[in-house]
Amino acid sequence: MQATSTVNIKKGRNEHLIADRNKLLTARFYYYSTLNGLKFSKCLENLEKEFFISQSRIADLLAQHTDYISLLEKENYSLQTLKDYFPFMSWQYHHGKMSQTGGQLFLDLV
Repeated sequence: MQATSTVNIKKGRNEHLIADRNKLLTARFYYYSTLNGLKFSKCLENLEKEFFISQSRIADLLAQHTDYISLLEKENYSLQTLKDYFPFMSWQYHHGKMSQTGGQLFLDLV
């Protein structure tokens, strides 16, 4: 008799993708707050538009990832470093508006 192995496949939200999203969200917060000098409320507004998450949830996630924010600040991550880690994101910020042309924040994949 052959033993059958059961693999527990967890349905629903992928923990690895959520962790990656949270890392990117935190890096974007660092970008807006430290590299662009935006106030916390403006950072939340921008992140809400980019990640489709409420500002209150973003604030909660940032509070959970203060260690990563501290690392970015301690290591003095530059704009180029963020571009290297997250090359699929647009790292151009037009002060006062998310985009001068209303274009998307992510690179066009088409």
